[in-house]
Amino acid sequence: MISTRQARQIPTSASKAPAAKDKKRAYDAARYAQRAPMIRTARAEARLDPAGAIARISEREKLRFWKFVERRPDGCWLWRGSRDRIGYGHFRSRALASSGVLAHRYSWFIHHGPVLDGLDVCHRCDVPGCVNPQHLFLGTHTDNMRDMFAKKRRRILRGSQLSHAVLTEEDVREIRRKRAAGASLSELSERFGLAKSNICAIAKRRRWKHVE
Repeated sequence: MISTRQARQIPTSASKAPAAKDKKRAYDAARYAQRAPMIRTARAEARLDPAGAIARISEREKLRFWKFVERRPDGCWLWRGSRDRIGYGHFRSRALASSGVLAHRYSWFIHHGPVLDGLDVCHRCDVPGCVNPQHLFLGTHTDNMRDMFAKKRRRILRGSQLSHAVLTEEDVREIRRKRAAGASLSELSERFGLAKSNICAIAKRRRWKHVE
């Protein structure tokens, strides 16, 4: 016969359900916490008060911004800080959004004021990392897409053009040459710092297919 104390210790399906729900809520909350900064950044940029936002930007922050800018002879001011895989710069601004803003949007903001909701900051020079305010203009997303197609600058980044690439095209050719000459997967894996499965895929041209 089971005592009352023992019966309380036996888990039931009813007691398991709340625990599972709590676990799911915790997981959802963690996922939202990861995405929330970027969500807040987009909303904050759209609702910025011109006078208040400009007043919050300190000269110290502007100096920190310009430390990452290289002014080239061709007129482009290239961002040398953090960039995404397409080449757009990212700058952490405490005055605007602690999670960071696009560098060329920040440049536009400090020279011309906030960007109205629904508008993009576009590049006349077609250089994503350029923050020269004279090379920037405002337009809708549709305007930006039309400009892209009109200038025929739509392209797909491949191989070493990607920011996260760990190999160059010449590395790929060397892997294929050595593999064809009898080098083992283990040897090539250690030489190039890749998993043997990746070396095999490169050698068999399942990856980096654009490299002859």
